[in-house]
Amino acid sequence: QFDDQGIAYLMVQEKKSDFYQKFLYDPFPLESSLGSQLIDHLNAEIVSGTITSIKTAVNYLHWTYLFRRLTKNPTYYNLKKFKKAEDINEYLERLVRSCINQLDE
Repeated sequence: QFDDQGIAYLMVQEKKSDFYQKFLYDPFPLESSLGSQLIDHLNAEIVSGTITSIKTAVNYLHWTYLFRRLTKNPTYYNLKKFKKAEDINEYLERLVRSCINQLDE
């Protein structure tokens, strides 16, 4: 029912070809940009009724790419101490509370 493979074509100017080929063969980590847009996302989910509390907001974030990258590269997101899962939950809760406070203003 679902495709399990695909083909992508990347067309670029010849002078930029080496630059893009490097990224095809030398992987680099992609980081989430959700943090910089989180206020808008939370606002939309609150209005739609998907998020109704701090807890549901944190649970919502558990399903995002941001959460996956937090576990792999916590220092990129200024998560200083990361010893256990509760550290990420505390970080996400602070992040959500900060966004909610900004929405209240």
